[in-house]
Amino acid sequence: MITLNACVQYFSGFKVLLSTLKTFLKPKGEIHIIDSLFYKPIDIADAKKRTLSYYTQLGFPEMASLYFHHSEENIQGFEVLYKKKNKILRKVLNVKDSPFCWYKTTGNL
Repeated sequence: MITLNACVQYFSGFKVLLSTLKTFLKPKGEIHIIDSLFYKPIDIADAKKRTLSYYTQLGFPEMASLYFHHSEENIQGFEVLYKKKNKILRKVLNVKDSPFCWYKTTGNL
């Protein structure tokens, strides 16, 4: 099993990363992606602006060029093991929820 925790966004080529990792999997091996956002293509430009603003406020605007916003298209065919629940209901109940999905794929994809 290979687990990518909060790091996919620091690799520029998601497909190259996935292809490389699959070479290390044994039969029936799995790749899990946790704590990484994937964006609708239409939302990527705004996400890049938010990232630049965030790193600029920290005093390191150059870091924005090292953060990559991957499209949801890259994870088509992945199994979703966890997805954020109903936001309104959880807010009313004051229940914390992760904004990140948990994705799984095998070497067969």
